[in-house]
Amino acid sequence: MPETVAVDPICVVGVDGCKAGWVAIFRWAGSDRAPEVQIFPHFADLLAPDYAPHKVAVDIPVGLPEKISGNGRGPEKSKHQGNPLCIGFF
Repeated sequence: MPETVAVDPICVVGVDGCKAGWVAIFRWAGSDRAPEVQIFPHFADLLAPDYAPHKVAVDIPVGLPEKISGNGRGPEKSKHQGNPLCIGFF
């Protein structure tokens, strides 16, 4: 009979920019733990050890720099300033 291997739950998070900073929905794959919604003033705060997400999916508008009026929103400006956290678009 095959052995059953226990797997620790994996925290994944989806985030989107909002007026208060970043809204994040955490889910623990492989667990019955309920999803959690949190708002963080700074992106780095959602990477805290309390959650330690294994994967982070960020919704970032793909606006062109010439379309960002005035100071623009933080997510668009971060994307266009070579933010290392913005490494892929789907």
